[in-house]
Amino acid sequence: MNTDPWADAPCVLDQLAAARRDRDEADRRIRQLVAYGRTLTYMRPYRLADLAEAAGMSISGVRTCYTADDVTAAHAENQQARKDTRS
Repeated sequence: MNTDPWADAPCVLDQLAAARRDRDEADRRIRQLVAYGRTLTYMRPYRLADLAEAAGMSISGVRTCYTADDVTAAHAENQQARKDTRS
């Protein structure tokens, strides 16, 4: 029987690193969706309050969470999705 209390440490550290990558990816996706909702929607942008509630953020958090790069990425992803739908 293994009595080393740190025997599972590498496994735990690997799982933590994987969870961090998943969280970072989710954060990136949320930023892009907020950027899309605020800047790229047809007719008018989504209300800050609605986006904040859906994202689990404050209104000020929604207002400042995305950058021009997020808008560009959201636009590119939307264009790719449209191309894929037409094919």
